[in-house]
Amino acid sequence: MKKTLLFLLTVIAFSCSEKTKKDKKPVKKENQTVNTSKQENSETIKLPNLFGERIDGPANFRDTISGKKLFELNDNTLVITAPEENGWPWAGLYVKVNQEELENLTILPNTSLIDERGELIGKSFDTIRFELYSDNYALVYGRTHSGNIKPSTYPESVLSNIIKEGKTKKENHIEYITNFQFEKSEHSIIDEIEEYYIYQSELVDVSPRDRISLLYKSDFLLAVIHWRNLDLPEYETKDLIRGHSITFVKEISEPEKQTIIDKKINFYGSID
Repeated sequence: MKKTLLFLLTVIAFSCSEKTKKDKKPVKKENQTVNTSKQENSETIKLPNLFGERIDGPANFRDTISGKKLFELNDNTLVITAPEENGWPWAGLYVKVNQEELENLTILPNTSLIDERGELIGKSFDTIRFELYSDNYALVYGRTHSGNIKPSTYPESVLSNIIKEGKTKKENHIEYITNFQFEKSEHSIIDEIEEYYIYQSELVDVSPRDRISLLYKSDFLLAVIHWRNLDLPEYETKDLIRGHSITFVKEISEPEKQTIIDKKINFYGSID
């Protein structure tokens, strides 16, 4: 569904007024670190169809940090997130809306929230206003405390643990790639490099840029390109542009590193 939404989301985002963007749109923060204060070992990640961040709930969502309570989500609900601010990330998901709600761009209090699988995942406490939608689904989001999201379900946290365990062969990453729904790039811009990526959250950027890209050479993980920080201080990390960084996992020559960096900078610079 995500790919089919990108064009519509982009049109909607640019049609909003500057005031609406400032008041409603989560602000992109550079070089944010994923909260790993309650980090679990990657071997404990057995949630079926993980896909991404999961709620440790029930969890309340508010209009601002410690603000008005808008809605509640049940335990283990799948959400998308933006980096936290003072321990409060933006988080949300697409929920089913009826024609009246679409016309008013509003979900009223005491409404049951139904996800894209048709499952009851929460309820509204106050009026929820939304801007992004497709068909009969709207993106609702709010501020929630970082403790309401299971740390072990952030893809950056799981990947950091895998690398720390010395698992750098692609065959050891199949479960991770599958659980977080990485896609294989059909047109790698770097010779002899195989790339797998997941898209950035719409709460950060509605344009089709990657959140994480895995770069493999000869079936070994060469480097990781990431927008949020990895917990890998012992590995060399260099800044790219537009919030992206690259962490080198395998030892390679400086010219080879620079070639990868230059090509990725040119690539990100070419995206609107």
